[in-house]
Amino acid sequence: MANNNKIGKRASILGLCLNVILALGKIVVGLIVFSNSLVADGINNLGDSITAIISIISFHLASKKPDRTHPFGYERVEYILSLVIGVIIIVFGAQIITEAIRSFFDPTPITDLGIVIYTVLGVSLVVKTFMFFYYRYIGKKINSMEMYAL
Repeated sequence: MANNNKIGKRASILGLCLNVILALGKIVVGLIVFSNSLVADGINNLGDSITAIISIISFHLASKKPDRTHPFGYERVEYILSLVIGVIIIVFGAQIITEAIRSFFDPTPITDLGIVIYTVLGVSLVVKTFMFFYYRYIGKKINSMEMYAL
């Protein structure tokens, strides 16, 4: 089980790094071209980064040995923090829906999108697709609901 926690922790660290890079890229480009939806998607990636941090903490705690206060160990912390991750995803999803509705009724003009924004979106598509399959693979490998939640 300790090895599974190490594998899950490494996968979460990779996800954290990738989501921070995506968030920064989308927010910067979104601000430059005045695209609220791209900025909102960057903020969503920050939310994914927060869930990755929670996952790292979860795998770290789950790897702790049983002690006097927790004689059966800390492995169940994964279930609790998976619930927290689910709530965070719902909150960020609601924020994106709210921003989308606001932007629909009060649109801001978008400057020439050019190759930069398409590059950011293309890279994001490739990275997020990779992360989906990678998390799914790790989730099956270590039997982790948390990896499926990410």
